[in-house]
Amino acid sequence: MHNIHGYYINIELLFKYLREANKPVVWTLHDCWPFTGHCAYFDYVDCQNWKIECHNCPQRRSYPESLLVDNSKRNYKRKKELFMGKKTYYIIK
Repeated sequence: MHNIHGYYINIELLFKYLREANKPVVWTLHDCWPFTGHCAYFDYVDCQNWKIECHNCPQRRSYPESLLVDNSKRNYKRKKELFMGKKTYYIIK
């Protein structure tokens, strides 16, 4: 896998399939989106929220843009639950 963020893929369905398929997955990380609640590059604004739990995202209006609501806390929890459900990932950064 490469970049899976944006509005073009349903990550819940993707990770459900990956768990059920029970095959190894190689995931190349091109940015920080998989382990933050929203942003692709936390270092642009020296944000450290991702280390414990994202909230009040200073990059909420950057890609992938969220116009009205800061969902970073909810997204952080959701991604952690989804991405930690598979036992065989090979992460390449």
